[in-house]
Amino acid sequence: MLIGKTVAVIISGALILGTAGCAQTHMQHPVSETHASERVGLDAPGFDAKLFMAVSQALKAGVPAAQIEPQLKAAQQNIAVVSARAGGDSRDIIRFLLDTVVEEYSVAVQNGSVSDPGEYQDAFGFTKVAIDRAHNLHGPVKDNALTQLNALLNAWPKHLFRQRILRVSAP
Repeated sequence: MLIGKTVAVIISGALILGTAGCAQTHMQHPVSETHASERVGLDAPGFDAKLFMAVSQALKAGVPAAQIEPQLKAAQQNIAVVSARAGGDSRDIIRFLLDTVVEEYSVAVQNGSVSDPGEYQDAFGFTKVAIDRAHNLHGPVKDNALTQLNALLNAWPKHLFRQRILRVSAP
């Protein structure tokens, strides 16, 4: 279960690519010393730490994301492979992600205002990853999960979050 949760965290870092400073921070999640304990066991399913480090270093150096598009795509492909190999019960991973959304959002929003854009982005990214995982469910459970998760995703203000802070397109 830990590997599946870790993969979900890493996917979130890979998916949240907004401003260069925030993208650099998020791309560090999979390779930073802070998150070292979360990487235990990820080498076996093929995690490419060097790729994430190279992307992070390029972003830190101010290289525009457009110039490293192939590396970003390779990082996303690596995460897809690792996630598929790591497995895990999607329902458990979605629960973990939603618990994490609550934690991150609680840090990010104070007195009705975004006080920590990085944590705000994390909460958004974990929600998007939960939606991705919900596609692995079946029947009415899948339909209900996708309905609820998309409603959660749409709760983020488009004008504040998606355009200015993250610059991601609406779903």
